[in-house]
Order: sequence, then structure tokens, then C-alpha cells
Amino acid sequence: MGEESLKTLPPPTPHPLVRTHPDNGRKFLFLNPARIESIPARRRRALALIAELMAHATQQKYEYRHQWRRGTW
Repeated sequence: MGEESLKTLPPPTPHPLVRTHPDNGRKFLFLNPARIESIPARRRRALALIAELMAHATQQKYEYRHQWRRGTW
């Protein structure tokens, strides 16, 4: 992000890294690599752990590609 774009962002806010899906109760990772700056319980290793989680979560086997067609909503 550019310097001007960074100025328009809200300040960092803590949020859970693991959330619970409201419909099925399953746990999921809530990752945003552009905004994650640390993990409080793992301050020394936070960036390495974030990189590991992102590498895991972005594997091709987890990728979903939707083919939009007329009537799809």
C-alpha cells in the first residue's frame, strides 16, 4: 500500500485469529495478511506463524473458483 492509502486506514484493532461460524459452529481462521501485525500470545514468532498459516490456507486444494452464469446469485 502507498503512503497515502496507509494514512486512510483505521488504527490496528485486535480481533480473534480463530472464529466460529455462526451457522455450523465450525472453527475457521480469520486471516488478513495486509492487517495482521502480531499475535499477542506469540509476539516473538508472530510473523513466522502468520506466514505459515497463510501458506497453509492459500493452498490450491482449498481454492474455490466460481463460474458465474446467468441466473446465478
